[in-house]
Amino acid sequence: MKKDRKTVNQVLLAEFPNLSYDPRGGTYPKVRVIPYQLQKLFAKLLLLDQDSVNTSQLTDSFGWTGNEGFQQHDVQELSRILFGALESSLLGTPGEALIKNLYHGTSVTKVTCQECWQVSEREEDYLDLPLVLSGCKDLQESLSMSYAAMEILEGRNQYKCGSCNKLVNATKGSNIRTLPPILTFSLLRFDYDFRKGERVKDCKKYSFPVTLNMKDFCESSDAVEADQEYQLFSVVIHGGSCYGGHYHVFIRDVEGVRTWHPPAKKQVKVVKEDDGGEKDVINCGNPVDLITSLLKKLGGAASVNQLCQYMSKETGISWNKGFKSQYGPLAKFFKKNSDVFRFSDASGYVSLQNGIHENSNKTSLAVVQEQGEPGKLVDDVQKRNSQPVLEGESLPEHGHCWFDINDSRISCIHEKDLQSQFAGKESAYMLFYRRKNLSACVEDPALLVPAPIRAEVDKLNEDLVRQRKDYDCHLNEISVSVHFGNNYTMTDSVLQIKQGVSVKPLIISLDRRKSVNDLLKNVLKLDMPGNDAECNTLHIARQLSSGLHLFEELTEYPEKSLIQSGVSGGTDVFLWNGKEIDGYSVYPGEDSAPVLLNITYSTCQLQDTEEIQKHFRKDTTVGEMKIMISNFVGINFQDLRLSWVKSKGKTKQIMPKDSDQDGNTLHEIGLQDGDQLVAEEKEVLQSSEQGPPKLASEKKEKASSLMSFVVENRCLMQESKEQIDNDRSTGWPVLSVKIHKEQTVGDLKAKVLELADCNGISETACRLRSDSDCQGLSAPVYEHETLEESWLNGGQRLVLEHKPPLLQGEIMIRYYVCSPIHTSRKEEEQTVLKSCTIRECLQLLMEDSNLQGMSWHLRKTNWNGEPTDLLDNEEETLENENIKNGDTLVVEEGRLPPKGFIRLTLWQTNSGKAKSQHFGGVLNWITSGVQGLLGSSTVETSGNDDNAEGSDSFEPLGDVEISKESSLYDLKLQISCMPQLSDHVIPTPSFVRLQEVVDNHATRVLRGTDRTLGKLKLTSSTQLCVCVLQHEEDLSSSAVLLRLKKRMPRERSYYDEQEVIFEPPGGATPEALRYFVGKVCDIPLEKLNVAKYLRAKYEWLVIKDTDGTQNKKKGRKKKINLRQSPVNLQDGDVIGVKNCQSDSEDNDDFSTPADDEGKEKLKREEEEKKMRRKEKRARRPEVPLCIHVDDFR
Repeated sequence: MKKDRKTVNQVLLAEFPNLSYDPRGGTYPKVRVIPYQLQKLFAKLLLLDQDSVNTSQLTDSFGWTGNEGFQQHDVQELSRILFGALESSLLGTPGEALIKNLYHGTSVTKVTCQECWQVSEREEDYLDLPLVLSGCKDLQESLSMSYAAMEILEGRNQYKCGSCNKLVNATKGSNIRTLPPILTFSLLRFDYDFRKGERVKDCKKYSFPVTLNMKDFCESSDAVEADQEYQLFSVVIHGGSCYGGHYHVFIRDVEGVRTWHPPAKKQVKVVKEDDGGEKDVINCGNPVDLITSLLKKLGGAASVNQLCQYMSKETGISWNKGFKSQYGPLAKFFKKNSDVFRFSDASGYVSLQNGIHENSNKTSLAVVQEQGEPGKLVDDVQKRNSQPVLEGESLPEHGHCWFDINDSRISCIHEKDLQSQFAGKESAYMLFYRRKNLSACVEDPALLVPAPIRAEVDKLNEDLVRQRKDYDCHLNEISVSVHFGNNYTMTDSVLQIKQGVSVKPLIISLDRRKSVNDLLKNVLKLDMPGNDAECNTLHIARQLSSGLHLFEELTEYPEKSLIQSGVSGGTDVFLWNGKEIDGYSVYPGEDSAPVLLNITYSTCQLQDTEEIQKHFRKDTTVGEMKIMISNFVGINFQDLRLSWVKSKGKTKQIMPKDSDQDGNTLHEIGLQDGDQLVAEEKEVLQSSEQGPPKLASEKKEKASSLMSFVVENRCLMQESKEQIDNDRSTGWPVLSVKIHKEQTVGDLKAKVLELADCNGISETACRLRSDSDCQGLSAPVYEHETLEESWLNGGQRLVLEHKPPLLQGEIMIRYYVCSPIHTSRKEEEQTVLKSCTIRECLQLLMEDSNLQGMSWHLRKTNWNGEPTDLLDNEEETLENENIKNGDTLVVEEGRLPPKGFIRLTLWQTNSGKAKSQHFGGVLNWITSGVQGLLGSSTVETSGNDDNAEGSDSFEPLGDVEISKESSLYDLKLQISCMPQLSDHVIPTPSFVRLQEVVDNHATRVLRGTDRTLGKLKLTSSTQLCVCVLQHEEDLSSSAVLLRLKKRMPRERSYYDEQEVIFEPPGGATPEALRYFVGKVCDIPLEKLNVAKYLRAKYEWLVIKDTDGTQNKKKGRKKKINLRQSPVNLQDGDVIGVKNCQSDSEDNDDFSTPADDEGKEKLKREEEEKKMRRKEKRARRPEVPLCIHVDDFR
């Protein structure tokens, strides 16, 4: 709605603010607040020096005090309601006919009797003309269909003539009687799709002209032709769907009061004209020229991150996408082009070399001078000075410049860009045409603004100038830390504060657009005691791991601005005499930056090794470093062998530094801060000349066994905890620890306590546990385990908490209570013994949770904490039940079966009684004979359902409690004695078949009468189906209980199903199954086709004979086992049987109408899921639109 409001404001033409009502011009009983606020809005849009204007005062005048301004509404509806509110507000004033004079027109509909030729007409007023898009390709066709075409009223659609007093043939047509100065068209793009049952948006192509002649659509042809010619001046565009979207507007500057420039295009070169009239071209094809040009714009120096962001902003491409594949990383590119760029690894800054920098100095200074003016920021100056130059581009004539107003963003467009809004999801929705002979305002529009409103806008502009000036100063203000050379001395080529001096660097604030000279003057004004008068040289200083080092000299170019010199907020500058510090020579620059190296050495006389840290300049050669190390460690230079233990990922490499590398600098060979060097005497190496240096190998192994951890210390005193609770931003203290993986977790904890200085905490009162962002805190770590034995990995985040550590026989478990009362899941932690029984653990958790009663039990959980297996053996230990450290248990309400017992739920099919009454007869004797020949048995069941396999129909039979150690025979015996089966004759338990019920289907048959229920994997959650047979049954493990369904000829249905036992001697192959089914159903193999029914998909999997393919290695046919994938033949599967001789339409089609319904059901469910997902998307509610206006009648 907010965007609708802005769009309406934007399309109100230039004459509207000139005709608006001024409430201060006369005396009225009530304030016409809506016209007044609208006029103020137009005045601000015209005069206020601001990109966008807030419309809250206008919406407040509408009476919108809630969220009405943010509701989604149709812009056509809003325009009509707004015009109505304006007409009501201007009643009784000179401007009461404003809307009528600008937008009001009339149309007429005429019906002509074909017998008496009497004409009846109906006149209608309009503010906008709605046009149908269906069947029309452009605006002229829609107008012709609505206001030129004649409709014949005949047949059942005859017209009743008032003069003839009967139904007659007639013609009907509409024309436009009067045309307003502003002609508005509403394109009806939204429609309702009755098939889909939802609203849709018509996004097809629909063109409209820039110039429109309405002569053919008007009632009278005698009107002045000039009054019927219109020019397009505004297009309201809607992007999105019919349920929501965004409006913006293309508008023509009729009065020519705004500046238009050609819109930017996708170009390879961007031309910038500097103060000297020269053109600076950025060539995106040459990365050297590109980065040079960008650095000039950034003042000659910038960080790598800043440069990359500026490159993407200016060119639309990034280094990684445009150049990395050809030129490599930026750092490598800078080093390769060191003659052009100066790059610092330590600081991450890049600048132009001196010659190039001087060439750009003139342009840079001009930019800085322009930046010094109030209210002009750096980016604004660069944006105004950097405009694309387009060849052959000409400015439109006066009054024909088009703009795209999209909320607060205004951009210049061409008239030809209107064609892009003919079609698509973002397309034209309302068209505004202006009468061609309607003259524009010749006066300056600013002169037409009432004086009180103009004064108010001028006051706002003064406030904006002041705010921008303050913001400009705040934006460019930086703080610089100043170090003085008289407080420092040199130690190993590193600047260090003198002993006994405790002076901190001074902080000064100044504008970054000022010159280096201004910075020097401010620094010299500080007048520090002991400061030498000759100290007038400034360098940028950076704190490295080795110490403080000087880099670029600022006073070399004193007229350059600070931003051009690379000085930003937080930069350290160093003041000295430029020659020496404390009598030592200083070598500034990136090439002489110090590197801190760890040196391990030993000699023939020393059995132990020692380690020292030394600083070396990057421009030091390897040979010079060897001489210095020789003096440090006392090994003769000729006898010194130096090796570099280099890290490569998680591995370590030994790289000897031989004499052929003595001429290379440390920077060239890649030595960095913290690298490890090993110095050994060659006499020590004589016994192992063939292998790597012994000391270096030991150092490599030692370094490889190191593991580093980040430890968060939560073992603090009460005062520290309260401080952290009060200030959440500080967080818990964190420290980094390195330790060998052969050491124990207890050693790690002791080292953490030592580094954390936790003197008041005993090792027996705290413990370590890992922490991750995804899973949170894990279980505590056993302290007797080594780091290598534990599951800890290097770099992991650990937490030191104030709780006793886990002993070797203990585990920590998490648990939560699940019951009708405890609806929310709240996990708690408890430390228990591994040898604790389930009963003892349950009692402990119940006491901890204040649970009463005896009807509680424990369950295991899966990885997501959801309940799974029941822990019903209460005398078993946690360790034997595979409960591990960190596992989660559920304390669930409910009584368990007695110890060692399980409770089974029993079901019986509805057709069970019918089966016992129909098993006799001649057919069963014949079937039994066939079974005897094939070594199988069949049982026919009743029921004829069109569906091949629906859900089985069961009736509850009751529950049975039985020991898990009981055999299957005992279970069948107990079931056969149940009173619910008294109607059945069960001679022995072998006449009972038990099948497991899964998803309302009878599946696995329980086999092995001597097997215990535990080995059969029966639990209290198992459900069984009981079937009473007419003969004894004891199935082997290779037998499969199948349900055969024979298909009716030329029908999509099946005969009654048969339960058969498939037990081939040679394995469950496709040939064996087809042979077996063919014998049972008396169908020749060449006419037989079988398929397995897939219940979940309502599909049939046809089972074919093997194609005789041979194994290439062994030269014999592959043997397919139907018990394996993809068939997976199991107990209870349905096998469809088709006789192709009597049903030859489609041999592989086994489907039924019920399968079609099932597939449709699945399809509907999937569509419903999609619809539910669609409905869950936030859709703005539709609310009525209303503008509240006082009664001025």
